[in-house]
Amino acid sequence: MGTVPALTNDQRREAIQKAVQYRVDRAELRRQLRCGAATISTVRDVVQTLPDSPAARMRPIDLLTALPGIGEVKAREIIATARIRPQRRLRGLGYKQWRTLINATSVCRTEPMTSPDTDVPAGVS
Repeated sequence: MGTVPALTNDQRREAIQKAVQYRVDRAELRRQLRCGAATISTVRDVVQTLPDSPAARMRPIDLLTALPGIGEVKAREIIATARIRPQRRLRGLGYKQWRTLINATSVCRTEPMTSPDTDVPAGVS
């Protein structure tokens, strides 16, 4: 492996600010997914039109766990079904992988949540 290039203090400061801004943008995207303001389809559109966007650098596990009703175990099952390697970023996903993610999450959202003790949907008495 090569050596890390020597950066000036200004270059280092700019790189740190850029990295922080990307983290803030990804956190905002996760918040929008959590509250329903964004969907996986809209994220896919952003990633495909802007491959250098902060969303393109997210991992699928982070995208899926930001959705309500999907935890880490369910997200890993979906990723395995879509045949996505864990280290892959959203920018590197293909058409079939995106389609699998979108279909799997649409099924998760339409299934009613049930309480663990009964077959009654949560929130229904």
